[in-house]
Amino acid sequence: MDEDSTALQTAFSFLLRPRLLLQGVVEYIMAWAFTRRWLLWIFLLLPAWALAATAIGLTWY
Repeated sequence: MDEDSTALQTAFSFLLRPRLLLQGVVEYIMAWAFTRRWLLWIFLLLPAWALAATAIGLTWY
């Protein structure tokens, strides 16, 4: 029982640190993205192309 409460306390303390939680989520997504090519496109390359296209469009506008 003591081990369960310790694990729960650890999980709650992790959730109370938003920076660590965000870092964990980002690392998890990036690990998936680099092992699956379509996720790499969705999370990394498409936003980069969209940002470049927006910058070019605003420059020409």
